[in-house]
Amino acid sequence: MNRIVFCHALALSFSAVALSACSSTSDSAEDASTPTSDATTTSTEDGAIAADGAIALDDSGTAATSDSSSTTADSGATLGAGKAYITATFSNPVDGYNGVSDPYTSTSDFSNAALEKKGVAFSTGDNKSPVARTVAVNVGDVAPVAGMAYPIVASGDDLIKGNQISYQALDVATVTSKSWFCDGSVTFDTVAGKAYTFHFTGVCKVYGGGAKGGITITGTGAGTLP
Repeated sequence: MNRIVFCHALALSFSAVALSACSSTSDSAEDASTPTSDATTTSTEDGAIAADGAIALDDSGTAATSDSSSTTADSGATLGAGKAYITATFSNPVDGYNGVSDPYTSTSDFSNAALEKKGVAFSTGDNKSPVARTVAVNVGDVAPVAGMAYPIVASGDDLIKGNQISYQALDVATVTSKSWFCDGSVTFDTVAGKAYTFHFTGVCKVYGGGAKGGITITGTGAGTLP
């Protein structure tokens, strides 16, 4: 019964996010702030993390590398509290996979970073038509530690625990969705206060809607908890 309720809530949530992504515009100034110049950062391979835990992004939205003590790099914006960012690529379609396999680049305006059952949850949308897509990465029941890899199993048990790597697509014209959940792992590259950077991989299989077949997903992400 828990799984049925979860799936129903997930489908409703996904549809609302995707439809909003396809029909709304937003002011990026509402989601990104310009940090002060006297804050310090920690430079990492994946990004620059400000003293307050915010993650600096470059103009394309990817985590930017800083060569100085500035909280932003190369005129980048700061990923605001409660926001996430994920990029992903897809490979090895099997069993008549019927989803979009173009590289995925999320839009932080249509994303969410939140606490999840003692862990973290990052949900992102790509704001495209005719098919709006989301990728979600959740690790529950544990406070993530930098350098640690956390296994994810596409099962009802893991979903109840708050663990998930998922890929979903909504056909905007027909308002029909497809979803794939993945067996894989999430590794947290950096953890600084409320700011996280991570990478993940998963072998995805049909979970619901009109989805068919499966595909492998590999990606990187960042998020700042509220």
